[in-house]
Formats: sequence, C-alpha cells, structure tokens
Amino acid sequence: MRTPNTYGGGAGFTFRSQSLIAFFAWFLLIFVAFLLLWTPLGKEYGGILRMAGNGLVGTDSRNLVWFECPAKPTDHHDIYVVVGNPKDRTKRSTPISSYRHGYMPTAFLLALTLATPVAWPRRLRSVLWALLWVNLYVALKLALFPIAYGGDDAIGAWTLAGLLRWMFWVVGASSVGWMLAPLLIWAILTIPVLLKPRTSATQ
Repeated sequence: MRTPNTYGGGAGFTFRSQSLIAFFAWFLLIFVAFLLLWTPLGKEYGGILRMAGNGLVGTDSRNLVWFECPAKPTDHHDIYVVVGNPKDRTKRSTPISSYRHGYMPTAFLLALTLATPVAWPRRLRSVLWALLWVNLYVALKLALFPIAYGGDDAIGAWTLAGLLRWMFWVVGASSVGWMLAPLLIWAILTIPVLLKPRTSATQ
C-alpha cells in the first residue's frame, strides 16, 4: 500500500496548516531573538558596516562619498553618509542606520532560513549560503550609496545612474524594501527543496 506523495526534500514537510503555523511561530521567535541581540552587537556591527562602506566607495567625477560615525550615534542614526563636492569644497551629511540597512535584512533572512522545516544538515548549509548572499546584498547597497546620495540624475531617469538610484530606494531603503531581497534569497534557497517530491512506500 502506497502513501500519498509528500513534499520536503527528505525533511518530511507537507503543506498542512499545522506546518505553516509552526513555521511562522519559529520564525517570529528566532527573528525577535536576533533583534534583541542588536543591543550588545549594534555598536560593533555599525563600525564594521562603516569600514566596509569606506572600502567599497570612492571618488568619481562629481562627488566623494564616505562614511563617518556621528558624535552621538543612536540606533536610528549611527552612520553619516558624507558627500563632498571637490569643485566648491562643500559637503553634506545624511544620517542612516546600520540596523535598518544591514542588520535587519540579515536577521530577517536568517530567521526565515532557520525556521524552514527541512533536515538540519541542509538547513545549516542554507544558513551559510544565506549569510553569503545577504552580505553581498548589503555590500551592493553600500556600493550604490555614492549614486543614491551624491548623484545628480533624478530617481527613475532613463540613465544608468537614475535607474540605479530607483533600484536603491525601492529595494534597499524603502520602509518594506529591506525585506524584498532577503525574501527572494530565501525563496531561491528554500522553495526548490520544499517542492522536491519524495515518495515513500509502505508494505
């Protein structure tokens, strides 16, 4: 006698409501735990992000962009994006948050990956891939800061700089944009595994 097909890539996952409830419960628990870890880790994380940003950006024909630590950093403003204009020797600075631009996307993706009901060896491999891809996403955002904050092209203009600025603000800096890339990474890493058929037979 054969049992119906199940889906889970060897993890025994099925699309039952209980499975979805358990997934969301574990996701929320893990995500909240990561957010609580921001308190002891935030200062160091902000410093690492500033260092990485300064390593990724440089001088172009119009602007010089770099990252500084505010005199009194807070969770909402722990990095200054400084844009200097070498022509008139002026500069302006915009406060941003490493919590929003880097830490929250990383915590969100790790919580999704750790809560996904697949076998633990596969889950841990997915965590390593998730860390790689989410850090590449954060690095790409840092590399786009000169265009996003220092460019002259209007957002959405039909130029490469304008389209890159639009992509940055929609995918990287909007109120929900920080979730889009992690969701996409999680879907690419996980959904094929969940949908992989596994047929089990019993006598």
